[in-house]
Amino acid sequence: MIFPKGTHQTLITLSKEALAGFTAVFHETVRKLDMNFEMDFPYVLSMMQAPVDGGSYPEFRMHGWLQPPYRQPGLIKYLAGPEIGAGNFMADTMPEDKAAELQKINVADYLWER
Repeated sequence: MIFPKGTHQTLITLSKEALAGFTAVFHETVRKLDMNFEMDFPYVLSMMQAPVDGGSYPEFRMHGWLQPPYRQPGLIKYLAGPEIGAGNFMADTMPEDKAAELQKINVADYLWER
């Protein structure tokens, strides 16, 4: 998940600076996924925002959620019955472990010619 700095309920509440920071982190994360899997990494991006029905939702934090279709390079993650039924995506890894993997990657080494 990618959260902007500060608490925002929707994308439209982000300042230009906050939006630039959010998109910079998004681009860096996607490049790191490419590098970690050694391929142009496909993903599903969900933007989770508070309802825009005029109500107040101060407790909600807008964020982007990257959901990878691969468990590891070359191994597709097929959704199981509970995932489909509950509308949830589960991974058999710890988020902290995956975050540590990505933090070790130097984006400066990204190959633009793919």
